[in-house]
Amino acid sequence: MTLLGRGFGAAANVVTFGPVQLPDLASPDGQHITFLVPKEKPSRGEVPPLVLPPGQYPITVTTAAGTSAAVLFTLTSRP
Repeated sequence: MTLLGRGFGAAANVVTFGPVQLPDLASPDGQHITFLVPKEKPSRGEVPPLVLPPGQYPITVTTAAGTSAAVLFTLTSRP
């Protein structure tokens, strides 16, 4: 997935996709961030990862300047 915007840092951008944080993402031109849509939320300890069910998930980008407004992404299941 590619997010389009302005003011992204060259590095250290954090995308939050629903309950999943994707840290240290790069944006060489300051206008695009590309990442893989997560299929599951990592777990801690002995608990298995939580599979993300179909639904709407807010996406935000955090840079040194702050956090963007959220946009909604609809995650669907494969047929």
